[in-house]
Amino acid sequence: MSFYRKALELDPQLADVHYNLGNALYLVEDITSAIEHYRSAIALNPKKAESHYNLGNALCVKADYMGAIAAY
Repeated sequence: MSFYRKALELDPQLADVHYNLGNALYLVEDITSAIEHYRSAIALNPKKAESHYNLGNALCVKADYMGAIAAY
């Protein structure tokens, strides 16, 4: 994960890095941080469907079902 964090220090506008960091954080069960990075990825590249899908999954884990429906 430090690789992704370093990349974001250099350029916080990298949507794919936010997406990948969100995935890594989801895997280590840091769901709150994963949601933050999925939202950043979507703000930078709203056309990437995987970001919306993974955000929806993360929101389901947090029992935010209405947010998940909106993300999907």
